[in-house]
Amino acid sequence: MNDLAAVAHPQMLVRKGIMGWKETQIKDWSHLVEILSLLDCDRPSEVSRLFRGQSDSTWQLVDSLSRLVTLDASSDQTVDVERTAFDKFFSQAHLFLDPSTLPEPRSLLAWWAIMQHYGCPTRLLDWTVSPYVATYFAVVENWDYDGAVWSFDPCAVMDASVSPAFDEIRKTITSKDTRNLFWGEQKSEYVFPFNSRKHHIRSATQQGGFTLCGTIPRDHGFLIDQSLGNPGHGYSDKIVIKREHKPGFLRNLMRMNITANALFPGLDGLGKSISELVRLEARHEKRCLPGSWWEDQSD
Repeated sequence: MNDLAAVAHPQMLVRKGIMGWKETQIKDWSHLVEILSLLDCDRPSEVSRLFRGQSDSTWQLVDSLSRLVTLDASSDQTVDVERTAFDKFFSQAHLFLDPSTLPEPRSLLAWWAIMQHYGCPTRLLDWTVSPYVATYFAVVENWDYDGAVWSFDPCAVMDASVSPAFDEIRKTITSKDTRNLFWGEQKSEYVFPFNSRKHHIRSATQQGGFTLCGTIPRDHGFLIDQSLGNPGHGYSDKIVIKREHKPGFLRNLMRMNITANALFPGLDGLGKSISELVRLEARHEKRCLPGSWWEDQSD
């Protein structure tokens, strides 16, 4: 793809490396800790950064719905698919979930958050306030490829988007009826970071948040960068973790109790966590000594 084609298809800019995201190549674990500490906030209650880990550094910041329909699909086509998915989930969710816990039918954000939790494709993109949870997702899979932790300042995105039109969008998004905003005739080009008012167990343990785009399909990374303006603004970072570092970083995270068992409470998380352990064990010679503390001494 030449530069002219990249301009015609802005969602592909991340692959050209000409976006404003500051890229850092991580040398080792201590370098990662140093970089992440620079992005952290002194106040525990203040969210100054959102983080997202992806196991392939070449992947774009694209939500699951946009990935499935592809970025070349029209907005109308994608919205039609989105509405079909919503209607299907909405019509049957009460069979499996306590109806008293379900949101109002008009509150699309609340429904999308539930759908995302159960693996449905939505326009939401998952983020976390924890840089180490994001690192886990960057290193746990695809050991043949470099991973990446993406990070941006959600407050800077919101501040940069201040306008009467965006203020109205912000009020509507936080209201109970958002159907006309996303499915009406008039659609706006923006990216909106937000946090669920009511978390599910997984989003709580993963300290999760979301971004959504006003029109779909879209690359969230491109719209975040577009909102922030000049390259080098200091509000968005891409931290690349080389493939050879992934197993060692995953082992360090395991010692911090950042495992699938912790992030996905339940038997499926336990199974994933054991899989992680086996993959790490397979890379190392076992050196258990007779009478070691981890052996079963119950007899």
